[in-house]
Amino acid sequence: MDDLVLYGAAGVAVLFASLLLLAAGVIWGLAWLASTFAAGRFDLVTIAALVLGAILTVYWVTGLVLARLGIL
Repeated sequence: MDDLVLYGAAGVAVLFASLLLLAAGVIWGLAWLASTFAAGRFDLVTIAALVLGAILTVYWVTGLVLARLGIL
């Protein structure tokens, strides 16, 4: 098999695994947020954690897209 095909298959596998990890993180985050609301512990630290998580997620997804486009 050609090396380029193997590299492409490996890239698709890594991208798929990354998207699965992102989905798992989003599900875990939503469950954590629901439990925080239910316990009545929604405070400034929780808001800061949500903002930081959103910023890091956008940064990570942007990196994935740019890498997939060959820019990075």
